[in-house]
Amino acid sequence: MLSLRTSLAAAVTLLVAAQTVGADTITLVDGRKIADVTIQSEELAVVRYRQRNDREEVPTHQVLRIEYDRLPQAIDEADALVAEGQVEQALVELGYYVDASLSTNPDKRFPWGPAAAAKRAVEINASSNKLAATQAAASDLIARFPESRHVPDAYLAKAEAQVQSGDRESARATLTGLTELAKSRGLSDRYTLAAQVELAAIDGDRSGAKRIEALEQLEAQAGSTYPTVRDRALVAQGEVYLELANANPAERAAHLDSARTVFEQALESDGALPATRAGATVGLGDCNFLPASVANDAAGLQRAQMLYLRVVVLYGDEARYASKATFHAGSCFLQLADLNQDEQAKARGRRMMREVQRRYPDSVWADEAKRYVR
Repeated sequence: MLSLRTSLAAAVTLLVAAQTVGADTITLVDGRKIADVTIQSEELAVVRYRQRNDREEVPTHQVLRIEYDRLPQAIDEADALVAEGQVEQALVELGYYVDASLSTNPDKRFPWGPAAAAKRAVEINASSNKLAATQAAASDLIARFPESRHVPDAYLAKAEAQVQSGDRESARATLTGLTELAKSRGLSDRYTLAAQVELAAIDGDRSGAKRIEALEQLEAQAGSTYPTVRDRALVAQGEVYLELANANPAERAAHLDSARTVFEQALESDGALPATRAGATVGLGDCNFLPASVANDAAGLQRAQMLYLRVVVLYGDEARYASKATFHAGSCFLQLADLNQDEQAKARGRRMMREVQRRYPDSVWADEAKRYVR
């Protein structure tokens, strides 16, 4: 019979063993999960992991995201600093960790950690609407971790920041770089298609109708194999339809109906990314706002307002869309205030304009908001 001390020791041993068993989870693009694993490496072509006593791998292009049981301390601390509003200090902490890991103090416990920290720096800059810093952080990741699975996302983040900065020519060069990387390394079509979607979305040399045709073809090519690319193609189509609605008042209703259809399709996707949901929801807000603002339609303005506020509340880190949503929600408050002689709504609208300037200073909407702030 075991003594109490022996039993307690055995229990502690089992508890410690249980806590050290891999509990990372890989979510694939098709929605399936590979659970209870320990990530070993995250490479451009494959993600390697240990499951029980077996070493396994999964092609990187099949990976949607990884939820880690434990992160490097620097990333945890950076996330805590961001939550406290100390964004600059968070970026400093990540930079120290990456530099040390690549020089004097490699992270043997989390060999994938430095690249993940570099990716987190890209995300923090992007969510803070620091467009130049986002481009620099993405370039840094690409240069210092060329074999990381995060490299394609870094190209896409850099291109988006360039587009938001008004530099479409540089964005085209960045996206072309991603297609060349995919071709030279024999990577999945997922990355080539993702780049082609963004190239079609910003192609000023083609008419709106031709851009929509190209995006429809890319949507079909991505299909259920690459649902995140398909969903992004849908949102991009809707955004082009909105451009056409603004440019062609006589055909506005038809274009808005087409935009509404593709935005709703994107939202129906079970695995839609936050950026996709934010973009589609803002798009539906625009479908209501555009006719309602012209007609002084209070009910339409209220519908648009609720959609914009949904993005502000749920997707504030998606700066590209949250900045626009915050501005247009404020616009709805101001126009409804004029219609209803409501001073409280007017004050709230101006507060939202100030919030655009505070939180998204590099956005085009921050410049627009200046007209409404006293």
